Amino acid sequence: MGVFAYGLSSVAALSMIAGLAQTANNDAAALGLAKNLTGTQILVTKYYGGAYGVGSLDAALIADQNIIPADWTTSGNAIKGQGGTTITFDGQGATFTATVAGMNQDLCAHVLTSSSGAQWSSVSISGVVIHTWPISKSTASGACHDASSGGLSAVFRSI
Repeated sequence: MGVFAYGLSSVAALSMIAGLAQTANNDAAALGLAKNLTGTQILVTKYYGGAYGVGSLDAALIADQNIIPADWTTSGNAIKGQGGTTITFDGQGATFTATVAGMNQDLCAHVLTSSSGAQWSSVSISGVVIHTWPISKSTASGACHDASSGGLSAVFRSI
């Protein structure tokens, strides 16, 4: 085998390793994001006692330093999560929504398959509303297909 063939083999191996590393990063980000969303949903429910009002809950949640997970960051009233996402919470009267914005297709699909229906009544993304959990890979991939320049947004609705 010539030097050229070894070079091609090395490039192919490095590409495969880089692809596996990206998948592992998306998996870790998705698991962390899904775990934090579930934990935050429980804390928000306890904090508000089922009366969420109408409008943004972000400032109040940030002000109570026990609600926003330690591995999310805040700046002003903005909440940043894993994978470069932005998270917002909005009161809808007797329920609230958590919107995760700025996801790529892979992260989106991983977040959906990692999320728990025990805390959410539905999740909507790209016009698809999902009410049943666990969310299959094929359902998640179908919902997460429309990545715009700003990334995908998933809206989780509380129970």
